[in-house]
Amino acid sequence: MKMTSMLLKKGALAFAALALGLGASPAIAQMQGLAAARTTEAGHSVGNEEAPVSLIAFISYTCPACANFTRQSEGAMQIGYIGQNQVTLEYRPMIHNPVDLVATMLVECGSDDRFYKNHMNVYSRQGEWLQTLRNAPQSQIALWSQGNTSANARRSIASGLGFYEMFESAGYRRTDLDACLSDQMRADALIAQAQKNYTEFGLPSTPSFAIDGEPQPGIHSWQQLQPLIEAAILDTDEPADLDEPSVFAD
Repeated sequence: MKMTSMLLKKGALAFAALALGLGASPAIAQMQGLAAARTTEAGHSVGNEEAPVSLIAFISYTCPACANFTRQSEGAMQIGYIGQNQVTLEYRPMIHNPVDLVATMLVECGSDDRFYKNHMNVYSRQGEWLQTLRNAPQSQIALWSQGNTSANARRSIASGLGFYEMFESAGYRRTDLDACLSDQMRADALIAQAQKNYTEFGLPSTPSFAIDGEPQPGIHSWQQLQPLIEAAILDTDEPADLDEPSVFAD
């Protein structure tokens, strides 16, 4: 079966899995200083573009393991690696289902300087809105499963899962949120980019990672990833110049 068809079918099937017991992730502590982000061809990037190590995080907003990764990694990434200009981190959204699509479209709604706070807010409240999703009646699930191709379904998801309230409390107007959710060309592009990521990197699940463009098979948590980041940073250290005169030379 072609991956494109699999992605579209997952849009309907994933609701059943979400309703059957995905656990809520712990709340993510808000960072004192939110990182500035910039749009890339495939997502959003945080950190110095000239950093010696580039990290791609393939994430899904309906993925509790992704929320756990974000919570566990945030301090070290922002203060240690990104803050010290050692790593640039690109977030690439993987669209497993229409709720992923809605969350992604809202997180990226507006200017780049709003991305990071939106990203953190959606993950910090993931447990709340996933519980609402699990409790949704089948009639509502049936409507929401059309969200990949229907703006009305996407607006219904945003209303039913509390996304409108979440983003309005962050300063958005409902009309601006609806404009973002109504952009079918953008929805199609996000689904297509997720398909491209699956094909190019062979991603089995989220979160998954690539360091300096190389996929990291079997690495799906911060505990597994951090030693690899440390090793990549060490590999970028320049060796000493052996031709440099010694300070102890006669």
